[in-house]
Amino acid sequence: MQFLTTHLARCGTRLCLGLDLDPERIPDRYQGRSDPLGKLGADIVEATVDLVAAFKPNAAFYEQQGPAGWNSLTELVARIGQRAFVIVDAKRGDIGNTSARYARAFFDRMGAHALTLAPYMGRDSVEPFLAGRIPPVDQLGPGMGAYVLALTSNPGAADFQLLQVDGRPLYWRVLETLVRWNSGWAAGRLGAVVGATRAEELAAVRQAFPDLPLLIPGVGAQGGDLAAVQAALQLGNGPALINVSRDVLYGRDLVAEPEAVRERAREYARRLDLL
Repeated sequence: MQFLTTHLARCGTRLCLGLDLDPERIPDRYQGRSDPLGKLGADIVEATVDLVAAFKPNAAFYEQQGPAGWNSLTELVARIGQRAFVIVDAKRGDIGNTSARYARAFFDRMGAHALTLAPYMGRDSVEPFLAGRIPPVDQLGPGMGAYVLALTSNPGAADFQLLQVDGRPLYWRVLETLVRWNSGWAAGRLGAVVGATRAEELAAVRQAFPDLPLLIPGVGAQGGDLAAVQAALQLGNGPALINVSRDVLYGRDLVAEPEAVRERAREYARRLDLL
């Protein structure tokens, strides 16, 4: 993801804002309007786009609204445009024929720059998302890359990701495979999702795979320590995005007011620069 290295240098921050917008926590002034979720998302983007390198809208929070939610997400991606990197957090992963349709939906129709993927079904479930796509270095465009789940922050990650396979945890095998794919057909366009709540493992991953692009969720509400993440990232050079969702969207508030979201995003961006 050479384009992402260029983009991060231009932005001057690694902050990725997760847009997990809960319809039940929309400010009162948006209620009763047509598409309140879409309007809130648009206002949050405008309030924070100069402070972040990327946005990560969670598809589920939009898809639960049916066709209207899909339209809201599509409009949100279009609004962001090239001003920030857009990772749609959809965690797709199916047989090749189905993956090709997912790629068409999120990249060709929606215009997302990247997508999160589940690797369980192997190469033929991942490859269609990058088929025929050559990312530009100087501008953002649809289908530039994908982030594959490796070691996630949730407690259930231990059910499969930590299982030993020939003396190594399964997630390590995923990482090794991503590096191999990146040196071949994927041409460097795959990154890994590694959770911030596992700081020791994150440091080991960064040291062993220093050039692998990383998406690091779990800072803030999930308990990931920002300083530990920053220390781990010093062990490698690959482009890394640190995602914060609820801690920026809501803080101690019950609703996501764009002005307050901006101040919390500004504080995280400041902390990222200082650490």
